[in-house]
Amino acid sequence: MKKSLLILHFIVFSVKVLYAQTYQIQGQTAPCASNSIPYSLVAVGNSPGISGCTISWTVTGGTFSNTNGQTTINNGGTSVDVIWNNNASSTSGKIEATLSGSGCNSTIAKTYTLDVTIKTIGSFSGISVNGTNYNCNSSISVPCGTTPITFATSTVANATNYQWIVPSGWTVSSSNNTSITVIPSQNLPSSGSVSIRATRVDCAGLQSTCSINFTRPTPVVNAVPSSQYPPPFCAGESKQLTVTGANLTSMIWSANNGFTVSNVITTANNSVATITAPPSGTNASGTITVTAVSSSCGNGNSISIPVSSIGTLPSVALISVAGQGMTVCSAGLNLGLIYNGVNLSTNVSYPLPFGITQIEWAPTSGNVYVVGNQINGGVTATAYANSLSGLPAQLRARIRNCTGWSEWYVFYVNVCSGFRFVYSPNPTSEVLTITAVPTEENKDLTIATEIDFEAKLLDQDGKVVRESKNQDNEKELSFDVKGLKAGTYYLHILYGKELEKHQIIISKSASTN
Repeated sequence: MKKSLLILHFIVFSVKVLYAQTYQIQGQTAPCASNSIPYSLVAVGNSPGISGCTISWTVTGGTFSNTNGQTTINNGGTSVDVIWNNNASSTSGKIEATLSGSGCNSTIAKTYTLDVTIKTIGSFSGISVNGTNYNCNSSISVPCGTTPITFATSTVANATNYQWIVPSGWTVSSSNNTSITVIPSQNLPSSGSVSIRATRVDCAGLQSTCSINFTRPTPVVNAVPSSQYPPPFCAGESKQLTVTGANLTSMIWSANNGFTVSNVITTANNSVATITAPPSGTNASGTITVTAVSSSCGNGNSISIPVSSIGTLPSVALISVAGQGMTVCSAGLNLGLIYNGVNLSTNVSYPLPFGITQIEWAPTSGNVYVVGNQINGGVTATAYANSLSGLPAQLRARIRNCTGWSEWYVFYVNVCSGFRFVYSPNPTSEVLTITAVPTEENKDLTIATEIDFEAKLLDQDGKVVRESKNQDNEKELSFDVKGLKAGTYYLHILYGKELEKHQIIISKSASTN
């Protein structure tokens, strides 16, 4: 009987010590806002394991770190980091961890909560500048000069320390937590900010800031677009140039390479100056430099304007013509002037480049005439045939700049003959006749057939087997092809500088085989 009682006592003792405790969240209960604070779910006493449990976290009054602002984490681990909100009007927060799942022990499957009181800091309402109120991050203009400026603000909730930050080179005349008086430098920096930072001693990294951004009215001269650069000056010529700017009282003009500046007048952010080119004898290139100036802010930026002048005649060696060497017929041939490698007919700009002011075209042969296109300054022209002679024609062109005319540039074009050739019969067995007849558009012009031409018949080896030349401008000539072997031959008709080629078939009946 005594042995049985001892066994029963052992069993009852074992039931009492099984899973007597649970879990809790550990971490700061008075955290600083805006800092990443760690929290963990830990067992208290002899709690069962949580390997079969799903852990879900929820935070109120903050967000989980590295989650893009999430307030809930499902299927999380036993530890999380929280960033508590900096809201001075609401300092209460809490973090919760919930254990759940079919494999989770029922004695621990529940929600665990930790309440916190968040340490926060208030926000600035703005900053006044010499008595004028501005919101934080406002932008203002601070005049150049060293007149003192006072910046002031109000205290913020829970702050224990204040720090003013001013640009380098500015002198602090007086300051306290909520006000500072500074003496700015004359004109620097051209832009910057004045800021105040509030912190609390018990929360490293927790702060509130407010800034006023400023610019100094630095004098500026506006760039001149390349499309508005002045055209070339003539030697010794004077022109007025105008530039614009802002925040300035004057502009400094200068020139180099023989160009001079005079009569500078600056009013209301505009400046006008007279620029004079070097005297004749040479072509010159230079630069006009303009600098913006403010009596209080000093010198601003500078711009450069390229200028050039023409002091010599255009060079005939630089002239050529698009269309030279081509053939002009009754419909006309378009010509274009090329100077210094630039085809002005396709790359024309106004005023014309290289200081060109005029272009003249003229024929020296009676069988053509030429008309310049004055709409585009004469850079193009059209050559027409007076008679369709089939002979070369000579034309010429010259250009003018402010110093005078170039020499004539002489070039040649070919003139249509105004006719076509008919050869028959083809195939042939006895006689091949070649006849010059007017083209359809020139059928009424007798000149079309009054032309010298010659014809040659070549075999497949390139050997001339027949040849003839028309006599006294006759419109027809013939070949006796009897005796030639049957096969393919080639007819060459030459008139002026033009050559026609045709295929001729000599039939078998004419063969001597």
